[in-house]
This record gives sequence, C-alpha cells and structure tokens, in this order.
Amino acid sequence: MNLWFIPGLILLGLAPIAPSKDFSAETQWKLLGSTLRILDSKRDPVATGVIVGRKWNLQEGPVKTYYVLTAFHIFREAPNRIVLLAQWFPRKIFPIARFEDFHCYIRVKDESADLALLEFKSTEDLPVAKLAKFEDYDVRADRERYPVLSIGCSLGKSPSCVADETLGKKLVMKSRSKENPENYPVAFFWEARKTSVKGRSGGPLFDSSERLIGISTAVQGGKSYYSHLDEINSFLKKNDFGWLLEK
Repeated sequence: MNLWFIPGLILLGLAPIAPSKDFSAETQWKLLGSTLRILDSKRDPVATGVIVGRKWNLQEGPVKTYYVLTAFHIFREAPNRIVLLAQWFPRKIFPIARFEDFHCYIRVKDESADLALLEFKSTEDLPVAKLAKFEDYDVRADRERYPVLSIGCSLGKSPSCVADETLGKKLVMKSRSKENPENYPVAFFWEARKTSVKGRSGGPLFDSSERLIGISTAVQGGKSYYSHLDEINSFLKKNDFGWLLEK
C-alpha cells in the first residue's frame, strides 16, 4: 500500500488505525495483527480477542496451538468446550481484508476478573501479543495517567484502534443482592477516558511499549474498564498458563 494513501484513509474513517502521537501507524498495524473477531455458532460477531501465546509440538507437524485472551462475560452461559469462530485479518487492506476462520474452545475462565482463555489450532504463523508482567511494570502507572491503545471490533466490524488514556487502577466492588447483601471487592481494573462500544469486549489494551496490560470488560459513567494486568497475571498463573508470561 502506498504510504500517502494511509493518511487519506484515516481522514475518511476507513483505516483501522487512529491518529496518535504515542502510537505510530506502523505500531498500530503490528498490534492489530494479533487481534481477532469472535463470532458465535450462527456466525454473528459478538466480541474481540487477542492472541497471547503459541505452542508447537513436533509430533503435530506444522500445526500450532494458539491461546486467545478475551472477556468472560461473553461466555457466561456457555459450557467450557463450546466451539466458537475467530476471524483474523492479516493484511493492511481496508475496508476489504482477507480473513481466516479458526474454531476455538474455552480452556479456562474467571468471572471475578472477567477473563477467559481460548484455544485453537492452525498451520498459520500468527502474530502473538506480548503480555506485561506485574513485576516488570512501573507501579506509578496505577496512579498516573498514561497513553494507551485499545483495539476492538466496534459493532462487530473488523478490528480498529482507539488512542486513549488510563485514569488509574480501580478496585471494582460487586453490587449488593439477595444472595450477597454486602458489597465486597471483586478485582482490579484500569479505568480509561473514552467510552467503548458494543463488540469491543475482550479486546486488548496496550501501553506505549507495545505490552498488553488490559482486556476490555465494561463501560460505566461514560468511561471504559479493562481487566488490570495484575488480574491477567494471576489468572494465567493459577490456571497453569503462567508460561505465557515468559515468552
């Protein structure tokens, strides 16, 4: 694609990348490569996911196993082995893009942190997002405002980027109910300035070092919330997927 054509697409609202001084067009294209659109059994788009790991076994030849991080609430009523469909857009051609279909299975999920890990197999050599580890992350980010990039499938369309800013780390409390008369802590989430839209649930949140630090989960009061990297790290480690953090 000619470079002069990209700014024109941005102005027309056709390109999946966002104007940003913190995330170059090249970086955004790179991060888009690990993002998937998730569909249900009727092929209706329902959410977004991001590839966070790959495993290859010599006995399986060219077939690789991929792991996708997304939001739990999408599968609240689903059995653990539900078959889903994920679409990957590998080319920088918008709005027309070639895509591949992959049948996914839910491996593990966590309601409190609103996280789920999917698995699928493919012979494709797919991009993998780099996960942030809490021991390597600057704790000041929990209190200060930092530029971030969210990626998601707005209204079920192909993935697109939104440049945003974190407003800090928040402890979300579960509301009172007949079963639980008292509020109690659930999990930590990033609060971000811009409002997300339907279809972006499960989409990744990246920092300026191209590390995945959150997963889109909810919107409240005009702001977006993302599962915090602490919760992602804990979720993977307690379910024996901590090795995904070491790649």
